[in-house]
Amino acid sequence: MSQELIEYKGVTIRKYRYTMLPCTVRACDYEADVNGIRLTAKTRKEINTLVNKALKNMVMNTEEVKAVLKKHQEWCGEGMSQEDKRANLRGFYMRDVKIPNADLRYAVLQKSSLQNADLSGSNLSYADLRGADLSYADLRGADFTGADLTGACLSEAVIENTVFNNADLSKIEISAVKIRNSYFKKARFCEGRIYYSDIEKSVFDDSSMNKMYLLGSIRDSSFINADMTGANLHIEAANTDFSNADFTESDIRFSEFTDCISAPAVR
Repeated sequence: MSQELIEYKGVTIRKYRYTMLPCTVRACDYEADVNGIRLTAKTRKEINTLVNKALKNMVMNTEEVKAVLKKHQEWCGEGMSQEDKRANLRGFYMRDVKIPNADLRYAVLQKSSLQNADLSGSNLSYADLRGADLSYADLRGADFTGADLTGACLSEAVIENTVFNNADLSKIEISAVKIRNSYFKKARFCEGRIYYSDIEKSVFDDSSMNKMYLLGSIRDSSFINADMTGANLHIEAANTDFSNADFTESDIRFSEFTDCISAPAVR
């Protein structure tokens, strides 16, 4: 669940919502952030009108995004000197955009909505994706090296041949995903959640997965030197290498390890 702050007659109002589409705005989603403010039917209607107007101005289609990317590519090619050309798409709604093989290095995509977007083959290395919604997105062959995805949502995204090396995936939400042939070397998953998902032929070597929640199956993968201290694991692992992985204080009571290297003892 995400949230957004808006100003209404000098008062900060926090709106809670499960989706980021303008059509889902409802008055009951609001509550006052300051004690003593009463949200009457009239004020709720005024707030809805205000937010809907703001949201519509934040929606971008594929062609509009491509125009921004054209300037961003110039920024990358000019040594990243002209900051006004850098792609700053913070908070924009870009659902269903088709931008495969896009150059989004160092782009600002914080709290943006990229639901069902085609980002296959795109370069998002070192991009700011904190709190972004990438659910249902096509991420095949995309490169997120060094990107910050803290608090992002990748539920039901297509993750295949995708690179997340050195990425910050703290508090990330990944559900109902098949992760295949992907790389998460030295990635940080602190307090992240991967559940109802299958991991196959992927590499998590030297990753930090402390206090994360992992529910699903793992096949033919590698977690060498992974830090899994305090993790909550409900996994069925097979043919996976856990050499030198640290399971200190992790909960593995409901896990099974078959033909794995250096698997912890389940008690």
